[in-house]
This record gives sequence, structure tokens and C-alpha cells, in this order.
Amino acid sequence: MTRQNDLTPDEEEALREVARGGLMQKVIPAKARERLIELGYIEQKLGGLAATARGKLYFGRRRRR
Repeated sequence: MTRQNDLTPDEEEALREVARGGLMQKVIPAKARERLIELGYIEQKLGGLAATARGKLYFGRRRRR
């Protein structure tokens, strides 16, 4: 059973790319981008996409499950 905040493998990979650091200018799938923004994991900045604190913590939480 998946929870609403669980990410698909594509969304997880997109978040990983954005969370690697700095502002992201690489294109990620629009559907994944929209959902990650909706969940508060990434945000649109003037120079591109950036992971939020919640987005950076996502992978730490996943390891502890």
C-alpha cells in the first residue's frame, strides 16, 4: 500500500537530481516537477529548481523505514 506522499521511481530520481545541490537547470519531467512542487519537496527559483529542506530530508527518512 502506497501513501500519498510516497514518490514514484521517476519522481524520486527527479528529486535526487534537484537535491544534488545548487539551482537546477536540467529539465525534469513536467508531471514529476509539478507533483514535487505540490508536495513541497522542490521550489521554483529565479535561476531554476531548488530542493526545499523537506526535499533534502526525504532521502534520510526513506533510509530509516
